[in-house]
Amino acid sequence: MALNLHEEKQILAKAKSDKNYLAIIFDAYAKDIYAYILSLSKNKLTAEDITSQTFKIALEKIDKFVWRGISIKYWLFRVAHNELQKTWRKENKIIFDNSVINNSFKNNFNDQDFLNQLITQDQAERISSFLNQLPPFSQEVIDLKIWQEFSFKEIAEITGQNQSKVKMAYYRGLKRLKKLLGK
Repeated sequence: MALNLHEEKQILAKAKSDKNYLAIIFDAYAKDIYAYILSLSKNKLTAEDITSQTFKIALEKIDKFVWRGISIKYWLFRVAHNELQKTWRKENKIIFDNSVINNSFKNNFNDQDFLNQLITQDQAERISSFLNQLPPFSQEVIDLKIWQEFSFKEIAEITGQNQSKVKMAYYRGLKRLKKLLGK
């Protein structure tokens, strides 16, 4: 259940005095945050922990949150991204989850012609293995762009990178993916 901006603004205003209103935000975006982190971490426990930590931080910092007319979802993804980066630094690893790609592949590609043709489970598994060969940042950008359907501007905000770097990682990743797929 995604919220529109007007609903979010009202809920966030109420949440500053009654933190129970954050449950509505949690219900609206927890699955998206979890799927995003799982797709990058390849670990259900890590995804659960980071999703939980993301909303704990939201609960702690809601009083300081300033409404800027954009969805809080982007801020939550940014928090989740930062928490995952902290975890990776502690564990000194970067991995990507194939199962999330395999499960969501058929349902969520929408704007890349060559990818639209690849809809079978075997092809999804093949693409997953190729995605693992991409640089981690390209993997993340492709996940946010294709499966989470964020714009380049939103991805830049989530990752803390400029739009040019995001676009470059995305298009280089797609180019390399096409080459790996023999397309």
